[in-house]
Amino acid sequence: MGRRIYIHQCPVCNYYIETELTIGGSGISPIFLRNHYELAACHTCHNLVSVIVPNTPDQQVAAIDEAHHNLVITEAEAMAGDVLARQLLPDLREALDNIDEPLDPVESTCEICNSADLERYSDLNLELLDAGRIWLSCPRCAEGRLLVEAVGDWV
Repeated sequence: MGRRIYIHQCPVCNYYIETELTIGGSGISPIFLRNHYELAACHTCHNLVSVIVPNTPDQQVAAIDEAHHNLVITEAEAMAGDVLARQLLPDLREALDNIDEPLDPVESTCEICNSADLERYSDLNLELLDAGRIWLSCPRCAEGRLLVEAVGDWV
C-alpha cells in the first residue's frame, strides 16, 4: 500500500505544491505490482513530483507477498460486510491473476515537463515520514527546506 504525502510550503521562496503526491505501490493493478511511485526533484522544471519506477527483484517479491496478504484481509473484510472491500476485491484478484501478462516498460520522467533529469528520493524513512519529520531541500531555491509528511494511504 502506498502513502499520500503533503509537502509544506517553502518559508524562503514560497514554493508549494497544490496537490498531494504519492509514494509506494498498490496491489490493485499489475502495473503497481511491478512498479511503484517515488518522490523526485526534477532538475529541469524545479518541481517535486511523484515518478513511477520499476521494482527491483526484491521489491517485486515483497509487492506480490503484500498483495496476497492484502487479498486475504480484503476477503475477510468483504465477508464482514465492508462495502469498500467488496468493491476492491475483484481488482485485487485480477491484479494477482494477471501478474504475468506483458506490460510496457515504464519510463521514470517528470509528470510536469517529461524530463528524465530527476533526483529520486528512494530511501525515505517511512517512520519519519509518518511522524512528519522529513525535510527536503527546496527544488526552487538553495536556502529553503520543505517539510514532508504522510497524510494517508492509497490503495
